[in-house]
Amino acid sequence: MKFKEIFVRREKYPNEHRTPLTPNDVDLLIRSGIVVYIQSSISRAFSDEEYEKVGAILTPYSWISPPFKDSLILGIKELEYIDSLNGHTHAYFSHSFKNQKDSVKILNNFLFSKSDLYDFEYFLDSRKKRTIAFGFHAGQVAAILGVLEYLKGLPPILTPWSSFQKMLESVEPFLQNANANANAKPISIGILGLEGRCGQGVKSVLNLLNLPFTQLTRESHTDSFKNFDIFYNCILLDESYQGIWFSEKTRFNKPITIVDVSCDSSKPNNPIKLYTKSTTWESPVYKYNDLVSIIAIDNMPSLLPKESSYSFSKSLTQELLNEDSHIWENALFLFYEKALFAC
Repeated sequence: MKFKEIFVRREKYPNEHRTPLTPNDVDLLIRSGIVVYIQSSISRAFSDEEYEKVGAILTPYSWISPPFKDSLILGIKELEYIDSLNGHTHAYFSHSFKNQKDSVKILNNFLFSKSDLYDFEYFLDSRKKRTIAFGFHAGQVAAILGVLEYLKGLPPILTPWSSFQKMLESVEPFLQNANANANAKPISIGILGLEGRCGQGVKSVLNLLNLPFTQLTRESHTDSFKNFDIFYNCILLDESYQGIWFSEKTRFNKPITIVDVSCDSSKPNNPIKLYTKSTTWESPVYKYNDLVSIIAIDNMPSLLPKESSYSFSKSLTQELLNEDSHIWENALFLFYEKALFAC
């Protein structure tokens, strides 16, 4: 068993409702002999009481408190109190391995404090495929957001759906109205990156809504992207890619909703040059001009927090309990490789 104690920290941002471990999986870990601490939170998709019921130890204190120094500290997004690192062990999505904003600071803080970072994005199997991710649910949420924005416009402030079924039901009346219009053209939808988790999530929802789509690839003629009514970007952007799909030079002749599921605005080679920062729950759509709407929310799965957490937690728990897995060691090796290169 790799870790004897686990600390699940409270997320920094109030609209981050996901959790790396659900109460059911915490129960499995405790039964296997692992001590699990849960930092109390009112924004987590599962209540403190649900964790307490399965034997987790609730605490109001943060990960920097001395009793948790030797715990594996789990989270989802940005780490609070990063300057307090001191020989700690964290696992979360650090967004620091691909030259993103503040990546050097994050890596240096871990390296020089002799702390370890396991980045969930780099939990890879022998084929270099990710073993745990929120991508599928990000795609599902993105599919709904894109259709809602195109048909009626998103509300000024987003709130999470309590279930997948509720999310589907939110768009059905507007699709019915559109279908009732005999003169309306079918919605033209393009998906780039269909083969990945995000793309498969978009596809699954569009199929349920009976909305046809065109599969695009990096070899597709990028000039055609502007002709879709809804365009979903679901690719995994690597550092070597230099393509540009949309820029100030793009001449738009019709309305288009661009849903950037990959949400790579912080990367210098982002192929969508029309925006420079992510959109948010409080301001979900960036209007580039009268024709172009952009949705680029970096925590889309949190709009479907329970379903996305169930899936992620199941995969993470398997890795925590698999003593023969080399995924943890490989992820740590990659951290040191990136950190040493950055300093």
